[in-house]
Amino acid sequence: MKHGGFTLVELLIALVLTSLLAVLVSGGLRIATQTWHSLYGRSDALQEALLAEQFLRELLAGSNDMRLRSDDSRTLQVVMYGDQQQLIFLAPQPRQLGPLGTPTWCQLALLDTEDGPALTLTLLPMDTEENRISWPDLEERLRQEGRQLVLTRAVQGLQFDYYRVRDRQGDWRPQWQGENQLPELIRIQFQVAEENRLFWPALSIQPQGKAYGLKSPS
Repeated sequence: MKHGGFTLVELLIALVLTSLLAVLVSGGLRIATQTWHSLYGRSDALQEALLAEQFLRELLAGSNDMRLRSDDSRTLQVVMYGDQQQLIFLAPQPRQLGPLGTPTWCQLALLDTEDGPALTLTLLPMDTEENRISWPDLEERLRQEGRQLVLTRAVQGLQFDYYRVRDRQGDWRPQWQGENQLPELIRIQFQVAEENRLFWPALSIQPQGKAYGLKSPS
């Protein structure tokens, strides 16, 4: 006569199969969770990069072509001073930050923060009585008194270049200092943090007064 219930062997087999199923389900959930976090983080980085790009285009397109005398020269120079690591220029205060139109010194650079490198904008209202410019002094004032805003943490490196046309010949230059006019184009190349897995093409932006149909150089 056969009694109801399971034998010890059947119970062991059931336990083994249940354990295997639990391992498979747990592994699947872990992979799905990792994939979700990866996609979610990439989506956030992409959105942040797109907003930063739009902001940079608007800000640099509005750069001012005012000319001031420097402390060490009698010649007038345009209010833009940059190399491949940073760019300082004069522009209206961004509309997102307050009354539009206030002349504001802007500095773009990659700075080290507590959370790692970040593309940072430093702002300092222009003194209405400024009629001369000392770039080293202005850099120090920006560092001491400027308002810093992080635009994006999606990049870990960047490079500025400046396009000049003379005698119908154009070339990219690594700096823009002591010039009497704005560059035809400003190019920003980004080195994106590897974990973000983003392709961020170089930006080429025409400053104010330069948008007259210049063919973009390669």
